[in-house]
Amino acid sequence: MSHSVLSVGCRVVLAACEQLGLNTTEMLCTHGLARAVVEDPDGRLPPEAVRALWDEACRKSGDAHFALRVAESIPAGAYRVLEYVIASAPTVGVAFSKIGEYFAWIDTSVHLPVGPCEDVFSIGIATDAPPERVPLRALEFTFATSLLKVRALTRQTFVPVRVEAACAAPSERARLEQFFGCEWQFQTGHNRMCFAADTWALPSRSADATLLCVLEQHAQQLIATVEREPALVGELRRVLYKTGPNLSVAAAAKQLGVSSRTLQRRLTEAGHVFADIADTVREDLARRMLSERSVAIAEAAYLLGFADQSSFTRAFRRWTGLTPAAFREAPHTV
Repeated sequence: MSHSVLSVGCRVVLAACEQLGLNTTEMLCTHGLARAVVEDPDGRLPPEAVRALWDEACRKSGDAHFALRVAESIPAGAYRVLEYVIASAPTVGVAFSKIGEYFAWIDTSVHLPVGPCEDVFSIGIATDAPPERVPLRALEFTFATSLLKVRALTRQTFVPVRVEAACAAPSERARLEQFFGCEWQFQTGHNRMCFAADTWALPSRSADATLLCVLEQHAQQLIATVEREPALVGELRRVLYKTGPNLSVAAAAKQLGVSSRTLQRRLTEAGHVFADIADTVREDLARRMLSERSVAIAEAAYLLGFADQSSFTRAFRRWTGLTPAAFREAPHTV
């Protein structure tokens, strides 16, 4: 079993692209995504392809905060039962908690931890990758969508006290802070949107305890039907992110506390290949290295285990359709 993403997020990205006059049919073909699955309300897509589509959409839009535009465009009811759960929750805090609790229905590769943190309450974003590897556009889209939905469905007006991001600060943050109505702090080691206790306790104007109970039963059934990736696969990704994608099967197996044969067998049973997982991590790291001007292209090639820059260029063109130099110069979010 592998991770999957609900199709709705892909649909709203494509709709925003179409408004800009972009060729979405070509974009779907480039990333191996079938329009029939994208348009299916229950369709599920591979996260790697969806992330690549996001990258292309952000790049071609020429908008550094394209994710905010997409979040604002999501129609009411797009997330169906989850929106009804949010609306029926007793408070703003519980509404955010329900998003975190049932987020696996939307994306099994991402976890949204929710709860008290120091002097505030927060909803965060966690993945297999280190916090600083979560791209800014993912933070923008997830936090903006959550904020807009909870505001609309609880019929309360509020803003966060701050948003903390582990990534480096963008060249321009005024639009971000205007949108969220609070300060964004960068390179904090955390990815979370923080709220004051009195905001967290605000009562929902559409709360319905009886309906919430019924809706949660349905939401739990949806979660149960979603295929979840075996823990070993996620652990392998974390090892590759931490140690590097050039790790051998034997070295990775040793860090995971299993034999090479056991690792290979369990990956095969889950429908995965070690080389493919390593290649996905290598692509992700390549994109992020090239987004840092301080890392030379030749240095990125070396760090990622390529024999020379030409080999890296060929691989990167296979992943993205662009050379490393063209990717670095194009306007995009990671």
